[in-house]
Amino acid sequence: MKKILNNYAFLTFFLVLVLSVISCKKDEPDPLPEDTSQITSLTLQLDTNQKGHQDATASVQDAAGINDKAGSTVTVDANDSYTGTLVLLDATQTPTATVTSDYTVTYQLTGVDASISASGSSPTLTTRTAGSGTLGITMVKGDKTTTVTFPVTIR
Repeated sequence: MKKILNNYAFLTFFLVLVLSVISCKKDEPDPLPEDTSQITSLTLQLDTNQKGHQDATASVQDAAGINDKAGSTVTVDANDSYTGTLVLLDATQTPTATVTSDYTVTYQLTGVDASISASGSSPTLTTRTAGSGTLGITMVKGDKTTTVTFPVTIR
């Protein structure tokens, strides 16, 4: 009789253990935090090595984000080559964060006799003849796209 009770006790314990494991709710993975970062400042420094020619800077800032904003006029010299350095900042973070490496960047020149490297934070601008047009910069991070335009004058 004692052996039967031990078997029942063991079976009862085993069933309780199995049921408790099976009935446990599986933890749902925590949702990914929403990406609230934004670009609040863009600066494109264009440097030339040609004597007598001026470096140029394109910049735009807005505490609410720079998407679809027009920046300052970029004035460069004809028949020159400029090496660019792009810096993107997010002032909504404390302290202000440099977020350049978080974005895929492309450039588009329209209306001028010049070319610019297709992507990256270190573009090369090569100018030919005088004229005016626009420089568009598109920054993509995941499903978020930010675009700014700058008037360009080649003198």
